[in-house]
Amino acid sequence: MRYLPFKRWPLVAQALLLLSNNTATMHIADATQTPSVILFAGTELLSQWQPRQTQAVLLCWPTTCSPCYRFECPYRVYCLDIEPAAVIKAGLRLLDQIPVSK
Repeated sequence: MRYLPFKRWPLVAQALLLLSNNTATMHIADATQTPSVILFAGTELLSQWQPRQTQAVLLCWPTTCSPCYRFECPYRVYCLDIEPAAVIKAGLRLLDQIPVSK
């Protein structure tokens, strides 16, 4: 049997748009070229882990502690303090750019 990795992730691969934070789901969306709005935590540099194969909008709040490379945040994850309206606006803007045939 031939290995088809994208068949293992049909929800992501077939989605018109993914809303996620910077986790494995972001990388799956990048691999399947699913357009994404990513709430990007300040744990890493954007240039290290940003999507490279798909259209993506990265939302983050600049902080003095970024990149911290920590698993637990002493500042209540302030870097992800993104207004819901900003997420919606970014998602709608990205959906406007996506061909209807996906």
